Amino acid sequence: MEINGLIDSLRSTDRYIETIFLEGGCYKFYQFLASLFPDAKALINEERDHVVTLLNGSCYDITGKVESAGYREVSVEDLSLVESWSFSRTRLLSMGECPCCEEPLIL
Repeated sequence: MEINGLIDSLRSTDRYIETIFLEGGCYKFYQFLASLFPDAKALINEERDHVVTLLNGSCYDITGKVESAGYREVSVEDLSLVESWSFSRTRLLSMGECPCCEEPLIL
């Protein structure tokens, strides 16, 4: 399975996919890739706010191949942090406007 094609296919499934996996779901994206590629490793950035997947010497997130500079392997101490990340618990989605009052519809 070719990783870039897989990521492109997943990203094209819905306009919110990239947002979900960049704003709270990046560790879940690593877990998804690790379920398909058991040799995958999770790397976290220095700010401890983003995880990428190391696979075959390259790093990936939902945008595709990314630079690995500034990333290190997720430690045991990092696990409790990254496992708590969730888009749905910390972000809202705008579904457009109400046709009657034009107020934003937010989930």
